[in-house]
Amino acid sequence: MSLMRKDAHALLCRILAPASACTTIGLTPEDPRWTTLFELADANLVLPELLPQLIDKGLRESVPEPMLACLAEIDTLMAARSAELLAQMKEINGAFAEAGILPVWLKGAALMSEPEGQRRPRLMHDLDVWIPSPKEQTDALAVLAHLGYEMDSKAVATDWQDSHHYAPLYHPERPMRLELHRHIVRKSFGDLLPDDRALARCEHATLDGLPIARLALADRVMHSLIQCSLMSTPPIERGQVKLMKLLDLARLIARGGPHHALAPEVVETLRASPLPLRKPIQRFLTLFERDFLVANPLGKDTRYCDTVDYCLLHGHPPPSIMMRLLLQPPTSWRQLLSEPGEIGNKIVRRIRQSLGQSTPA
Repeated sequence: MSLMRKDAHALLCRILAPASACTTIGLTPEDPRWTTLFELADANLVLPELLPQLIDKGLRESVPEPMLACLAEIDTLMAARSAELLAQMKEINGAFAEAGILPVWLKGAALMSEPEGQRRPRLMHDLDVWIPSPKEQTDALAVLAHLGYEMDSKAVATDWQDSHHYAPLYHPERPMRLELHRHIVRKSFGDLLPDDRALARCEHATLDGLPIARLALADRVMHSLIQCSLMSTPPIERGQVKLMKLLDLARLIARGGPHHALAPEVVETLRASPLPLRKPIQRFLTLFERDFLVANPLGKDTRYCDTVDYCLLHGHPPPSIMMRLLLQPPTSWRQLLSEPGEIGNKIVRRIRQSLGQSTPA
């Protein structure tokens, strides 16, 4: 069964990858990998992507009939979900426009602001919006509070002071939480994607007739690459990936042309980056080249490939990774000491995290 998971994972990547031609995929309705492939697609948040991709690659007739019916129902549900999210974005955008604030929509929200993203929506955890000006950030928070958005009662505002975004905001009657960004990425990654440079070349558009902005394509690629390699959740270092994020990156790269390669300016920035940043990106790009057929310009390092394969085969990270996670200090000593029993539960939590059993935040 473990070998089946590894094989099904490789097959799923081929189905999803824009660079993969249908002639490289051999499938029939009787293929024993379908059930495992379905489970992996669900776990990787790409189940809604399967039907459009299978149709695009001429593989619709290869899908077992019960699964085809399920995928068609998911497609219908996603269309309804897309309409809800778009309405939420338009409401926020309208309130910002009244206040004279130009939002820069990021990540999945940037995709949703485009006609193609509305036609073929993907699963999303939240809406990300960047307000570059600190003064306008304060104004935007007031606008959102007036709309009914508020911070989770469990969030401590001071915990987010050094974050690249404010504490997530929730609305009791809207489907998606909102993250308002101070910066595009964490400060430690700012040299890869500087705010000032990205702001200067933002792409301006409209949503429902009102002004919005999106990052330029090269900056969206860099942002997605940082998300996949340096800010991945769950951490890619322990062999767990979310193919939804990899698919986003592959699609953005494909917009640059049929060669399916990173743009020269992105490669130049990566090669000039310090080793602590470049090395995990190199390991990610080795995995990305193997699974999504996008050329890796930084040289081969199979660390992440090996760890991902180990997880697929054994259901948990390698013992060396589990031990390292166990010995890591907590990210917040204040949080660790805030409740009785927290220290005693540290080892149990670390083991659950290493096994991928913790609930993502």
